[in-house]
Amino acid sequence: MSPEERFEAHVKLARFWAGKLWWKNRIAVLDYDDASQEAFLGLWHAARHYDEGRGVPFAAYAGACIRKRIFLAIRTCATSACVSGRVRGKEYARTIEALRPLRLESVMADETIPDE
Repeated sequence: MSPEERFEAHVKLARFWAGKLWWKNRIAVLDYDDASQEAFLGLWHAARHYDEGRGVPFAAYAGACIRKRIFLAIRTCATSACVSGRVRGKEYARTIEALRPLRLESVMADETIPDE
């Protein structure tokens, strides 16, 4: 199966993770469209770099890539928004609290996360 076919076959998986992670980590710095875009970028990365010889189902590998991409986007956006002063007061505290549990190691302890 080509990367394009894998991507097209798993678009719903990307939308699922974008919705789930955006809803769970609602913070002012990343909206749903941004989460969806990051999910599709993670899916495309997974489709291009998937190795069938490792014995891991593509959906599991793609899910890990998608989650990694969204978590990194949330972390990056929140950090830059807090530093630039766009997020202040209660929203700043909420953003910082939302970032604390976003440790990739604790969220995906049993999954191998590919590096770009």
